[in-house]
Amino acid sequence: MSSRPRLSVEISPYQALSLKAILPHGKQKKLFNVLLDGVLELYDKGGQHAINELMVGNVSITQLVQQNNPPNEVLSHGTRVRHGICPKTD
Repeated sequence: MSSRPRLSVEISPYQALSLKAILPHGKQKKLFNVLLDGVLELYDKGGQHAINELMVGNVSITQLVQQNNPPNEVLSHGTRVRHGICPKTD
């Protein structure tokens, strides 16, 4: 029986409590897999320089999301259109 590779990272007590407050344990694995896929895609598009910029804080995940998601717009007849990766309904 082969085992899948695992990733173990040490986090602060604050990070642990915050993560537990926003995501049930079963969803945490999914989130970290999505984040890892995003980091690998960032590397594919921007190379090691892009990873370094993220690691030293010159760019944040929030900034990357904002760059790839135009602001919401209101159409002439008043309908609000939400753009982005996490569309919400009012």
